[in-house]
Amino acid sequence: MDNNKKIQDYRDLLIWQKACQLIKNGLRILKGVKKDFISWTIIKQAVNSLLSIRANIVEGWCGHYGKSFASYLEIARGSVGETEDWFYALFDEKYITEEVYRNFSRDCRELMAMLTSLIKKIRNK
Repeated sequence: MDNNKKIQDYRDLLIWQKACQLIKNGLRILKGVKKDFISWTIIKQAVNSLLSIRANIVEGWCGHYGKSFASYLEIARGSVGETEDWFYALFDEKYITEEVYRNFSRDCRELMAMLTSLIKKIRNK
């Protein structure tokens, strides 16, 4: 996105774009996980929390303004944390490698930092 471009749609938001990248990467990782009862349980929760990130950004943008939008961003930030923890569970149970987990965790933390920055900006207006 061009940083000088006026934001007219949620798709223009860098946080939405980053969430889309995180979802694509997360789903790609999850597709490669060996499937059994435990992994299916974790995967289902991971997919739900992963998709919730972008959904809350969109819901907040489309239906709420100002500080109310910030509340939806806080929910999205919580979903990022939840998602990161589900991926930790996959790592802890040896379904994904430490490298895969660390890279995914780094991406989660980047998005959390972006969300935190925008939340602070909105709340301080």
